[in-house]
Amino acid sequence: MRNFIVILLVLCPIVTFAQTSNLSQGYDFLAKQCNDLDCIQANMDMIDGQIAALITKRLAFVKRGAEIKNTNVLAPKTVGYGNISERAGDQAKAMGSSASTLGGVFEAIQKQSEDYEKQYLKSAEKPKTPESQ
Repeated sequence: MRNFIVILLVLCPIVTFAQTSNLSQGYDFLAKQCNDLDCIQANMDMIDGQIAALITKRLAFVKRGAEIKNTNVLAPKTVGYGNISERAGDQAKAMGSSASTLGGVFEAIQKQSEDYEKQYLKSAEKPKTPESQ
């Protein structure tokens, strides 16, 4: 039965989210399909695996960004990407979720990404822009 619920929770978003006004309500509906803690834990474990895969994918791009920074002078528009917490908060609001919670999570992800990037940068200095040369 638990495996059925997990499969149901993976496949149902296609049908359910089309019928809800936002993602948060759709996820609440899916979560309510679990009637015991084993089901809750199985779904949280599955989501944790998806999050780990996405963070690993993100870090691959962070590493590639460091490689590019090591070899190129960056155009001014590519230096600095704005406030990730604010962007995440805006996305959370659009999904009907907590802007402050997602903003805090993304701040932590950004900090870890910066620390990870430093491992691959040739120097701890920021890349030079054409104006700084």
